[in-house]
Amino acid sequence: MGNHGASVHHMTFLLEHMFDSLTTSEKQDFCSQLAVITSKVAGGESPVVLESGLLLPPIGLYKVPR
Repeated sequence: MGNHGASVHHMTFLLEHMFDSLTTSEKQDFCSQLAVITSKVAGGESPVVLESGLLLPPIGLYKVPR
């Protein structure tokens, strides 16, 4: 909780891997939530380091809703 970098990582992963099974409204909702969370994170494509030391590598977003 409170780790916006990890939240962006998770939402990007979900959107990328569940894209084909989401409805149009679900895609819009995911993108809206991702936009809000992303605005709270500084930086670029640097890996996210959790408090436990676990390193989350960047995830590319290749399936983008129109």
